[in-house]
Amino acid sequence: MGVKSTTQKHSYPGAAEIEVSLFGSGFGYGESILVHLGNDNWMVVDSCKNPNTKEPLVLEYLKNISPNLSRKIKYIVATHWHDDHIGGIAQILDESLEGKFCVSSALHSDEFFTLIQYDDKIKSVNSGVVEFNKIAAIATERKITIKQLKEDHLIHNDNVGKNNISVFALSPSDASISYSQKEIISLLSEYKNSNKVISKTKPNDNSIVILININSDSILLGADLENRNDKVTGWEAVFKTQSIKGKKAKIFKIPHHGSETSYNSDLHSSFIENDHISMLTPFNRGRKKLPTKNDIEKILSHTAKSFITSSTHGLKIKKRNIKVNKILNDFDFLVKEYPFEYGHIRIRKDFSVKNSDWKIDLFGNAICLKEILAEYK
Repeated sequence: MGVKSTTQKHSYPGAAEIEVSLFGSGFGYGESILVHLGNDNWMVVDSCKNPNTKEPLVLEYLKNISPNLSRKIKYIVATHWHDDHIGGIAQILDESLEGKFCVSSALHSDEFFTLIQYDDKIKSVNSGVVEFNKIAAIATERKITIKQLKEDHLIHNDNVGKNNISVFALSPSDASISYSQKEIISLLSEYKNSNKVISKTKPNDNSIVILININSDSILLGADLENRNDKVTGWEAVFKTQSIKGKKAKIFKIPHHGSETSYNSDLHSSFIENDHISMLTPFNRGRKKLPTKNDIEKILSHTAKSFITSSTHGLKIKKRNIKVNKILNDFDFLVKEYPFEYGHIRIRKDFSVKNSDWKIDLFGNAICLKEILAEYK
């Protein structure tokens, strides 16, 4: 396995070259995954924007390596409707003439789309709601059907040369969908005749976990799925799916920014290889930054080949004009401004080459996870 930090120009993968790229905004808020499924077929999982250009990071990358991407993106998956996973996803659909838009079955109901329409009327700043309204408008205009995903749903199956590649959704479970629909009906009743902005209580329960199989190699994309105290939702429900049986992932996108609530020892012992490659994005909003020191140590105890799109610490604050600082101080404002630098972890393997290995390239702020431990000393 080769690992290197690089500023080299991005190259387009070969027909039999599988790529998994994880993008983070660099601020510790935003996550998007891009997968080359072989044969010029791409899958986008979630989206986040470059705050300077307002362009989704995956589109910037694809436009850099390919001038004609409108028919290359085959699937756009919104794993859940948290703001840090959905920014700009409607634009990706708009620019993908053949892209199938996929959502959790828990979010595809008449009640859900009625709910977000109420929020649209009161001009919510909730980007998840805004994006879903845009998606609904595009789907109506094009007369396309939004694809619903749940556990054991086959998303893609193809032959790449002599290699078979299949993509499955492992969640949400039937129980998660049922709980979600009851919650949406309850929220609809609450917000129908009010001016409140819609709050999202447990969207992580309905996250779409994705399993990609290429011959004996498996890739597990954990979305933001967390553990629950029952056996019918969360990771415990994933373990019961037919699609994951007999599989052990060589590449693992760690769920929910490495949080304690998403860590599951049974997942590592039964469904992930010991010497696997792991990657994640940080979360730098709110009081508790993720991953914590304990989270990082736990991740590294399973594999040293762990990478993160950017640190949750050590961002440099821009210097402000003296007059601006005085105004902010007079009003007792605390405003931090950070320079933008995205993080990109790219993992590739050429399946047309016998005994080839996965190669890792780090771009922008992406670093090895073990380097962050020094920030806690």
